[in-house]
Amino acid sequence: DDEIYKKVLKNIKKEDVVLDIGAGDLRLSLQIAMRVKMVYAIEVNPKRMIVTTVRVVKGLHPLVPVRSTEAIPKNKIFKVLDKLCKIELDAPVEIHQVVLSNAAGTGVDIIASRSLPAMME
Repeated sequence: DDEIYKKVLKNIKKEDVVLDIGAGDLRLSLQIAMRVKMVYAIEVNPKRMIVTTVRVVKGLHPLVPVRSTEAIPKNKIFKVLDKLCKIELDAPVEIHQVVLSNAAGTGVDIIASRSLPAMME
């Protein structure tokens, strides 16, 4: 990555306007922005992390926080959320327990963000 960045940065001028298509994490765009007049960065496949809660049966609390292990394509988020709202876990829940495997065919798992003990009887 660094070698490619150096080659790109070597060929730009202060008066240039740059369009970075597929900007990803913006590392290159930010370096370019310090050297040119203007940078437009467009992500063609935007991704986002999912952070939400899932219902828990007989848990100390009724919900447990969950998150995606990696960012998920934006166009799959509502499909994943639709599945998550139908899930009910049985307590106890362990931190990093997989709640939904291969969410919407993305290869990304949804995991518990904390442990949740069962309710005392």
